[in-house]
Amino acid sequence: MAKKYTNKEKHAKRDKTGLIALSILIGLLFIFGLLVWKEIRPGVGTKISAVREDHVNEGDPVDSPSDPPTSGSHYGRSMPAGFYTENSPEYQSGDHDGYIIHSLEHGYIVFWYNCAVLDDQSCSDLLNRIKTTMDEFNQYKLIAFPRPSITYPLVMTSWEHLQEFESYDETLAKKFIRVNRPLSPEPNAP
Repeated sequence: MAKKYTNKEKHAKRDKTGLIALSILIGLLFIFGLLVWKEIRPGVGTKISAVREDHVNEGDPVDSPSDPPTSGSHYGRSMPAGFYTENSPEYQSGDHDGYIIHSLEHGYIVFWYNCAVLDDQSCSDLLNRIKTTMDEFNQYKLIAFPRPSITYPLVMTSWEHLQEFESYDETLAKKFIRVNRPLSPEPNAP
């Protein structure tokens, strides 16, 4: 024989069912909101759509949608954080973009500089300012690298973002680092 519920018990059961349904709906909306936010949250700089993210053999050509690179095919190893010059073996090898793109995939930010468009004093000032900014962030996931092909004294890149500088803007550079570093596909990778 089926149990008969009182009106009070019926309302309590209906309220409990409604609360469970509301909780599930709120949870689903929260998850949906996070997914949408991840896709639309703005980075700093110009957004460059990613191309293939496949690993290629070291020494093989890499493909990137921009110069300097912001994404693309890359090598299985990344470039360590640090300040590189034209005398660095990594630069001398001429085979650096594949390593740097892998670093970008891991959330690195790259300061690409071209001293050929500056006089000696301006170049020295720019390099010192880049080093100071890198030191303020303990050089964590930061690379400075020469790039003679760029027409600006400085271009910063992160995964899918690029910011060009006619002159160094410390506030913008720091914002670029803070905002764009976590936007990479693998920001928690070393």
